[in-house]
Amino acid sequence: MFSNIVSNNLNIVMKIMTSATFVLGIPAVIVGFYGMNVPIPGQNFNWMVWLILVLGILLCVWVTWWLHKKDML
Repeated sequence: MFSNIVSNNLNIVMKIMTSATFVLGIPAVIVGFYGMNVPIPGQNFNWMVWLILVLGILLCVWVTWWLHKKDML
């Protein structure tokens, strides 16, 4: 009985950690793409860094909401 409780708790923790890794991976991909030393769209605009930051945060919030809605978080 005790091992079933421990196993269930481990499954819950692993589900949360997987979801958190997925959500935190999104900004890492965006920053990695824009951190490459190649020409990118909008690199001549001073406000583009803020646009990328806001879009990344909005995307993370949306994925978090979607995971919570699907009971994966």
